[in-house]
Amino acid sequence: MRCRACDARIIVGQPAFESPPNTNGTLSYAGAERGNIVISRDRMLAGRSCTAWGVLMFIFPTCAGLVVIESFGRPGTGVRSEAISAGVVLLLSIAYATAYLLCGVHIRRGGMISSIVCLVLASLQFAVSALAVVYTLIMALTQSPVAFIGMLICLLFAAAVGQLVIYLIKILRQPRPF
Repeated sequence: MRCRACDARIIVGQPAFESPPNTNGTLSYAGAERGNIVISRDRMLAGRSCTAWGVLMFIFPTCAGLVVIESFGRPGTGVRSEAISAGVVLLLSIAYATAYLLCGVHIRRGGMISSIVCLVLASLQFAVSALAVVYTLIMALTQSPVAFIGMLICLLFAAAVGQLVIYLIKILRQPRPF
């Protein structure tokens, strides 16, 4: 695998700790041989997960939010409170998606601040998804058994965000060269 920017070979492994840090505070992932970039497996997987979450959070909520806003904003009916709340959720998901995409790029380049920002965002999403699992479980037991499908989707979402949190914690536990 090659880097698109510098055409260096990317090696998945532990970073070269003898390399000095860059001036912006990130690690220089240049290996012992000139032209190789060494990146840890956890950092690579966290960067991929953040990028995937960013893309998914752009696509799905945007499509759903546009449908909701269109259905509530018919001409002559005025703006309803549901359309306003759907717009707020749409803007929040776009902000989360942008943050995930930017953090995913910076995590793969060795940024620690982006790992912390992404950890905070993923922890908040994990808490919300855990509450959604509890809510849909209660709804499935008391009202409709069809809500078990929603509970399974929320549980899958919580597992994926939990996996991202684990990778980010592993990145923060890696030794720093300075």
